[in-house]
Amino acid sequence: MSTVKKLSAVVLALALVGVFSLNASAQSVSDLQAQIAALLAQINALQAQLASQGGSSASSYNFTRDLTVGSRGDDVSALQRVLIEGGYLQIAAPTGYFGPATKAALARWQAANGISPAAGYFGPKSRAYLASLAALPPTPPTPPSTPSTPSTPSTPSTPSTPSTPSVSTPGVEAILSAEYAPTPGNNPTLRVGESDKDLLGVRVKSKQGDALVQKLTLKSTKQQVFTKVFSSFALYDGSTKLVEVPSSNYVKVGTSDYQLTFSGFSVLVPKDGYKDLTVKVNLYSSIDSAYRGSYDSVLSVPSNGIRAIDGAGVNQYAQTSGTRSFSVEQSEDELATLSLARDASSPKTSLFVSDSYGDVKDASVLVLALKAEKGRVKVTDLVVTSTGSATVDSVDLYDGSTKLASTGFATNTATFSDLSDLYVEKDQTKLLTLKVNVSGATTTFKTVTLEVQTSGVTAEKNDGTTLTVSGSTATSDTHQVTSYAPVVSLKSFTVNWTRNAQESTGTLSGYLEVDVTARGGDVYISKTASSSFVIGKVLSSGASSTVVTTYYDGVPSGVDSSHPSYYKIAKDQTATFKVKTTDTFVHDGKAYYLTTGINGTYYIRWFKDTSGTAGTDLGFFNSDVWRSGTVSAN
Repeated sequence: MSTVKKLSAVVLALALVGVFSLNASAQSVSDLQAQIAALLAQINALQAQLASQGGSSASSYNFTRDLTVGSRGDDVSALQRVLIEGGYLQIAAPTGYFGPATKAALARWQAANGISPAAGYFGPKSRAYLASLAALPPTPPTPPSTPSTPSTPSTPSTPSTPSTPSVSTPGVEAILSAEYAPTPGNNPTLRVGESDKDLLGVRVKSKQGDALVQKLTLKSTKQQVFTKVFSSFALYDGSTKLVEVPSSNYVKVGTSDYQLTFSGFSVLVPKDGYKDLTVKVNLYSSIDSAYRGSYDSVLSVPSNGIRAIDGAGVNQYAQTSGTRSFSVEQSEDELATLSLARDASSPKTSLFVSDSYGDVKDASVLVLALKAEKGRVKVTDLVVTSTGSATVDSVDLYDGSTKLASTGFATNTATFSDLSDLYVEKDQTKLLTLKVNVSGATTTFKTVTLEVQTSGVTAEKNDGTTLTVSGSTATSDTHQVTSYAPVVSLKSFTVNWTRNAQESTGTLSGYLEVDVTARGGDVYISKTASSSFVIGKVLSSGASSTVVTTYYDGVPSGVDSSHPSYYKIAKDQTATFKVKTTDTFVHDGKAYYLTTGINGTYYIRWFKDTSGTAGTDLGFFNSDVWRSGTVSAN
């Protein structure tokens, strides 16, 4: 500390004592207050003088770690302010980055203030010195409202120096050794752009006494490890980062010998114990393919690569036996893939009945499944083809309930271009629903079928490069479009097998319940169930099928039954039909189920009036959906 600073500190302390040594013979409060004001003025003047000698406000920053070339942060900015205000660092303003200029300025500051070694490394000694400059005397007590003898002030506390490890075996020489730690394992796979990834671990052992490890050197036989692959290296004790060093700090020692040293830390290895230290790395955001691949047996801790000081003050050295490997691969973004498929939730064959204008709006036809693997993928374009006979005006693209885009058809092709913010996250599947808008529907049944080929999906990886979509063409079921028809929905379909144990035959019975809604006009259904509803018995293996007898279970609800031959369902009304089946045959121990539309026969036959004007038979119901469970004819 300079002479002026020492003198200022002494006078400042005396001034503080003066606050509590006021003339006991003061005759009034005003006399006491005047004396206090005079002493405070002296304190302020001394504080200003101290600041002019290097006692910067920045020195009051609470430094908690060592700083060296490559360090970044608010603490680096605070240190730079000290150096700038002291005239040691000639920059306009703090940058927050500890570079060569900061190192040189710090070395000059250390030399000027008697800190040895003046090496430009900001360690415990420099932190303690700055902390001592920041220690100000306590604020004088508020003058009492009535004359009284001030209490004796407590002695200002000395700022504590950050704790550093110390040996518990003073005077004892230790025996140091090292080996590779079990974790992380050898040959980790690292990817371009990753950060804080485990590279290797070193286990340092100490016998006979404690040892303080203060240096560790990493050797590589390949220069590109430091110049092309890793941007920086950090040494960790568990989750605590001890020091981080930029890869540019490496030194060429000899042919195929490039070394990087961690220093400026102190880690205690207890007597007859060990300490595992981990080297973590940050990889460059872009690594040329020439420098990706396997790096076999390129890393090691060389001779005397580990230095520690034991309780006797003797330097002890160690190295690891053998080498370590690693590999560098493309980033997950670069490896991303995308596949296309029709999702299982895609709508089964169905009937779309138009409104009175012949239009069908937002009819769900196809659900696409887009799956990304290894990385995130952005979908930018999607081409949809219509192969049905109906006039499809436009198609809408939905993500769940959110409409992403809408586009029209030109020559049966619709293209969604420049889709924004349509991403498929890594290892996730995005479901997209295609809904059509159809015009010109008539009483004649027409079809709607959509498909999306893998070549119709344009996508790119996170790095902006395009990728080839794999998978298979996603094709919808064939859906029907008309302006006039009954719309049928399944409520339940059950099956049962009964047989008396003494009899050779049994009965397979079923129960079908459906809702029928008249759309576009009144709908008439024959009162003879077997003339309108066709149900079949099918072996679970699908080897054979037989049409079984059907009949109504009572009068359907919601119908006009006044006509002798037909049940009438008024336009836009819904009726519920309960249909029963029976089939008696010799038991064979085989499994059967009931389904609709057997052997291409219509499922529902309906009429437009009571004179027998037939509507188009409904024979397109999916037998995987419109079926019962399975029973065994035992």
